[in-house]
Amino acid sequence: GHKSVFLDFFDVKGTAKLNFFSLHEMKQSSTEKVRDFWTKVQLHMDRIKDSVDVQEQIDTLEKQDFPVALVPDIVKESRRSAAVMQDFYEKMIFIAGLNADIRVKVMEATPKFAYDALRVAIATETLILDKKDNLKAPIKISAIKTDEPEDEEEDEAEASLLNSLNAIRLQKGKTP
Repeated sequence: GHKSVFLDFFDVKGTAKLNFFSLHEMKQSSTEKVRDFWTKVQLHMDRIKDSVDVQEQIDTLEKQDFPVALVPDIVKESRRSAAVMQDFYEKMIFIAGLNADIRVKVMEATPKFAYDALRVAIATETLILDKKDNLKAPIKISAIKTDEPEDEEEDEAEASLLNSLNAIRLQKGKTP
């Protein structure tokens, strides 16, 4: 009866309005990875989509006074427009909730679709994490190998120059 309809309407998934107003919670935490935040946005968008009865809207559309021949085209265009708008909102919610340093780089890239924003955000996060890791433990380079053949004359000239510089440093009382 009416009780089950009422309970279905206010089920755990919530209403479209409640889901929409809970978007302020969509912020990436400082310890949250971009992919995890993306999943959170996806789940939220699914809740919003589940709370809107698309079939009911299509049924309402079909009851309008459109010529019968146009109804399938109108329904098809409505679904396409809904998908485009969903991607747009998904992209905007995702970008707006990203950490500031990642969000700036994603916005600079001006992604066309939500998935493009995700790819840029993951790449940016990887670069930031690599930079942080490099600051923690600097890499020490002990030798640089090149594909060029070694020139012994150049090595001897460099050694002679180094010996001369060391001799001058020793005369001034400095360590070589």
